[in-house]
Amino acid sequence: FTFIAKKELFRIPIFAQAMRGFGILEIDRSNRNRAIATLKDAAQIAKSKNISILAFPEGTRSEDGQLKPFKKGPFMLALDARLPVLPVSISGTFPILPKGKLLIRGGQQVRVTIHPPVIVENASYESREQLMDETYQRVASGFMQYES
Repeated sequence: FTFIAKKELFRIPIFAQAMRGFGILEIDRSNRNRAIATLKDAAQIAKSKNISILAFPEGTRSEDGQLKPFKKGPFMLALDARLPVLPVSISGTFPILPKGKLLIRGGQQVRVTIHPPVIVENASYESREQLMDETYQRVASGFMQYES
């Protein structure tokens, strides 16, 4: 598998080298055309190499630990590749490293919930919102809320 990471992460020297070495795809969220091209490339890679593409549909880390609305990109990728979406809830990470903080706080419980896949084989681009909503509901069902 590989995943998609925002271009800003590729500005961190050692981190960037490692990500490029692992074939992680860089997405420029500030340039719509380049972002779409990256998503189309990812769909082609997923189909031709028969690999999974990991994407974080919120597009960024939460500022308050709450689940945020999903971006359209990962769902366009799934529709282009005609591959299922496997919703995964990762909850409890906010207290460990809140956005904007540098110190990691240990001793926290993290829960990972893998939900049934959302099949997109016969879905159309017109049903993208429904695909996003169904995926969001599954992720939200496994999301634990934590006090900061």
